[in-house]
Amino acid sequence: MSESPAITVMLDYTTPYAKFVDYTNRKEATEVEINQEIEERLVEGVSQETANKISKEVPEQNLDYVGYIDYMKRSYATKEDSAEKTGIFTSNTLNADIEEAKNIKNMLQKARSNNSILWRGVISFDNDFLAQNGLYDPKTKKVDQVGIKKAIQKVMPNVISREKLSDSAFWWGNIHLNTDNVHAHIGISEIESARPTFFYEARHRKERKGKFEQKTLKGIKSQVYNALLKEKSRDQNLRKEQLLANLREKLLNKIGNQEISKLDELERFYVEQALNHLPEGKRLRYGSNAKDFQISKFFIDRYLERELEKSNDFEKYKVETEKLLEDRKQAYTKADNNDMQQFVDQRIDDLKERLGNRTLKYLKGIKPQDLLENQSNIEKFSKFNQRAIHTRDPEATLIHSEKMWKKLGYQVDKDKAKEIKVNVPVKNKSEQDKLGSKFKEEKFFDVRFVTANNRQNNLDLKMLTAMTKDDLNELIKISQGVAKTRPEDKKLRQEVGIFKYALKQKMLQERSRELGTIKKLLGNYQNPVESDKLFLNYKQQQIKELQELVKLQQTPKSKLSKNEQVKKLKLQNKYLDQVQVPIKKVDEKVYQNQVMLLTEERKLARQVEDQSIFQIIKGEKETKNGYIDELDTKIGIITAKYKINHNNKLIKKSNNPDEKKQYRQENGKYFQDLKKSYQKLNPSEEKETNIDFEKLANSLKVENELRWDYPHDSTFRKKVSQKSDQQRHNHQLRIKGNFKPVSKDLAKGISLITKDDTTKKTQLLRQKARDDREEEKERSI
Repeated sequence: MSESPAITVMLDYTTPYAKFVDYTNRKEATEVEINQEIEERLVEGVSQETANKISKEVPEQNLDYVGYIDYMKRSYATKEDSAEKTGIFTSNTLNADIEEAKNIKNMLQKARSNNSILWRGVISFDNDFLAQNGLYDPKTKKVDQVGIKKAIQKVMPNVISREKLSDSAFWWGNIHLNTDNVHAHIGISEIESARPTFFYEARHRKERKGKFEQKTLKGIKSQVYNALLKEKSRDQNLRKEQLLANLREKLLNKIGNQEISKLDELERFYVEQALNHLPEGKRLRYGSNAKDFQISKFFIDRYLERELEKSNDFEKYKVETEKLLEDRKQAYTKADNNDMQQFVDQRIDDLKERLGNRTLKYLKGIKPQDLLENQSNIEKFSKFNQRAIHTRDPEATLIHSEKMWKKLGYQVDKDKAKEIKVNVPVKNKSEQDKLGSKFKEEKFFDVRFVTANNRQNNLDLKMLTAMTKDDLNELIKISQGVAKTRPEDKKLRQEVGIFKYALKQKMLQERSRELGTIKKLLGNYQNPVESDKLFLNYKQQQIKELQELVKLQQTPKSKLSKNEQVKKLKLQNKYLDQVQVPIKKVDEKVYQNQVMLLTEERKLARQVEDQSIFQIIKGEKETKNGYIDELDTKIGIITAKYKINHNNKLIKKSNNPDEKKQYRQENGKYFQDLKKSYQKLNPSEEKETNIDFEKLANSLKVENELRWDYPHDSTFRKKVSQKSDQQRHNHQLRIKGNFKPVSKDLAKGISLITKDDTTKKTQLLRQKARDDREEEKERSI
């Protein structure tokens, strides 16, 4: 098979303003065209080198308006019989006679006088492709010019229509055989132009739009290719295209006619959020990049992804698209640079855009009341309340208090509504004392008796945490971008906080599962020797405390007792991450505690005899030496951060320039130590960040203090959100990504929580209050 594409299409244009170019001086003429008056050349599927080669082989491609007319005049000037045929073909003839050729020249002169554009195109054919379809005989070199001309005749009306040329548009062509490949040259112009004009800054004048759309060129290639195929091949392609069209229509109909009642819980949430975030009073298309549409578009994408994942038709569409394009790859690109996936992706993207537009139409047809259909919350009430609900209103399915309905954006029709008295807990202690009970009766109303009234967005934390971490990260990034353009939008800022909180809860859920898995695996370890037993007991105690910490972190602050808040803070300080902790927080106390804990763990790890214990904790590739080396690296990190923090304080206190210089030089060395340590923990990530530590260290001087917040901290937090857990088999746990249960969360220490007196507890709680302010904002739902 030839490595050339089956068909190459190239098009450029010239204006009446272009200088006269003598055809006999074609080389110089080409340079004038390119350097001064060449007008954008559109090349589809070929390199510039190939385009230049074609230009040299097809003389008409290098002529300006006047030169082109002169060339046509001389091409038939030697003919004596006006009825004699030329090689020119048009929409009406395959071989124009002399009079018809003269008429083309006259029309071209009128077009020039009316300041119309002259388009010059070349359709180049691969000889192997022509031979395969019976249009070229390699032995005799004979070409079926009639077949090629007829194919082009079919295509040109579509070109004129797509580019919206005037009714006076005309075209003609010639076949060139005296080259390596068969070429067809096409000329197009208008006697009276319909092309829009614009001011061309480079030439300081108004000109007509000359550039054709890339889709037009692709259409020429595709249509000519299909027209030249053998009938059998053409029929096969038509059947495949029809199959794809049927699958596409089936998918579009499914999206456009989906009943709300048949959506699962997560799909309903996506639809609801897409609807709630749609900008009001705008006519939108799915492809819009409007900032205020991006959150809605995100939820549309998630809804579509979920729908398509369940659809066999979508998988069939992808497979059939790949088959069709594989058959036609010769027409689209070179064999040695054939990226069929690009074309498959393009078709899939086109389908998704159509699905996105169909979803937008679907959303606009949804009424707020529709989203409440077939929902029920009765089972969430106690058995006692359920009996009361069914007694008072047997048809009730979704009930809320009037206050809650109002918060959700609905109004209760009290004239028609049936009151349902439900016992609800009293949260306020003083109210409990006043009522003499922990419960009180409250009136609830069923969904049948409410109507939408300034509907508010209700973000369901349960549904948010059902999303993937990657999706939550993307949602946070998008919503932050939108919030920057609307700084006055308090509600949007609150949503960003909720999304962040959801991501935090998602990560805590996964961490809890990881810890539970490792705990189970370590508990199943049979008959350890004494030295291994010490380490196993140490790790099990570690996991127990970490599970307790995660549980406390998952609990809203308002529901934690004072003692629980103190305990949470102590565990957070004990199990801090050496990489994440900011340098300014690594004081002498933190430094000493961390070094003590890490040193104790290292001591116990060195005594372990069975290396499979480390594989249970960290994965099958972990070794005893690797585990110990990581502990040493963490000691190095916390030590470097402490020394930098200590020097920063000395810099602040000192008035001696030489002393300050010395401290900064020392910190520069510690930064290098940090760089090496981070690289040991995550070599690939360090390579990606490509931080110049020395340069950064020298530049970070604020008020005579060298401050350092290692960018890895932020990167690490993002990395954590991308990690997943899997159940290990045969006492082996494989954790993907950088979230290693021991290296980041388990290998922190062995000491139990020490008791604090009341004063210390109060101090800890004050510190906790400061640290949790941001968290409190995020939890406000």
